Amino acid sequence: MSGIYTEADYENTIIELFEDMGWRHVYGPDVDRNYKDPLYEKELDDAIRRINPDMPENAIHEALFKLKNFDNADLVQKNAVFMDYIQHGIEVRYLVGSEERAGLIYLVDYRNPDNNSFVIANQWTFIENSNKRPDVLLFLNGLPVVLMELKSPSREETDASEAYTQIRNYMHEIPSMFIYNCICVMNARINNLLKASIHSDGVINLFQDANSEFSLFDPNFLQEIANMKEKNLAVELLKKLIAEQVVVYKHTNVVKSEKFSEILQQAMNKYLNGMLTNEQVIEEMLKLARQIQAAQKEGEKLGLTADELAFYDALTRPQAIKDFYENEELIAITKELADTLRKNRTIDWQKRDSARAKMRMLIKRLLKRHRYPPEGMDDAVATVMTQCELWADNNDMGERVSAYSDRLNQYVNETYDMDMVADPGTEYKRSGNIEY
Repeated sequence: MSGIYTEADYENTIIELFEDMGWRHVYGPDVDRNYKDPLYEKELDDAIRRINPDMPENAIHEALFKLKNFDNADLVQKNAVFMDYIQHGIEVRYLVGSEERAGLIYLVDYRNPDNNSFVIANQWTFIENSNKRPDVLLFLNGLPVVLMELKSPSREETDASEAYTQIRNYMHEIPSMFIYNCICVMNARINNLLKASIHSDGVINLFQDANSEFSLFDPNFLQEIANMKEKNLAVELLKKLIAEQVVVYKHTNVVKSEKFSEILQQAMNKYLNGMLTNEQVIEEMLKLARQIQAAQKEGEKLGLTADELAFYDALTRPQAIKDFYENEELIAITKELADTLRKNRTIDWQKRDSARAKMRMLIKRLLKRHRYPPEGMDDAVATVMTQCELWADNNDMGERVSAYSDRLNQYVNETYDMDMVADPGTEYKRSGNIEY
């Protein structure tokens, strides 16, 4: 066998790996579709109805409309909205007879993975500002959530910057594809850094070493990124990793979400306006990563769970609140508030306005019993109420995501086996019974 390992060989090996894990392969040119649509429409239409069997057609149509039409915003903001959709569902309002109802249309069935569609596609042409064809795309229920740019491992002259530059070019030429993107994968030299894996709830690097354990905020890992030769790439990686943690807070802790989002946005604005160099913005993001890491330990010091800490943060958002209450009293209110919500979690207040009204009444009574808030700080109640609604709306979905992540991680670890050996001259793999 020759030692030459081409990009086509690598592409075929990746496809075979995913096929072994149960993904269905399609060859782009063989699929009858609209080349100007970034979504795999047939898979999406089938999946969204399969996952939401009890929702009426008008609710499905509204969800699909929202999924395909975003308000005027930049690409990062549109992607943030999509990340909210895929993790927590799309809010819709619809009529049942003459009654208006509210509900969620889910894009992924986290409770039953087999109810989802997993497709790996190669040579998938998409036309927007120009005609582009990414090497490999992973479609989850028709959504192009992963884009892979592959360079032959046997090309010694290839480094991360080549794949990175190609992906950045895609973002300019086919930006709509990146509205729905969750992960970009580059091989070449950057693979040595990323193969250690990034572990966080709901996010799994499919090329990880199955035996490795890794923390996002491991100082050595962050320093590795900071020391990367390609500083532009280091900035993008840190921004992506920190933004993912901020998204987690967005659905668990309203106060910390706003705080960390603001810090990240300020740093990036200064960077984009030329007020910070690559090295300076990297240092700013490393500081933010350390702040997030420290915030995760605050609950331990107070004897609070993560959920309870979010309520505590909401109760004490106006710093002056602590001048009116002993900390022990604030912790007592926090625990009683959390206990009240847990006892009433069976109320389906995502769909029933009356249930929301009952929950608000319970919360207001509890706060009034503790004479909260102090006179002149009525706005503090709004923050507490927002946090309570956030908890109720996302608690069940959080359990689904965690359970699905555990099952998928176990499945990947059991099936991961990638021994790349190939002959030169291999053609790109096609689907069906076509020889290749």
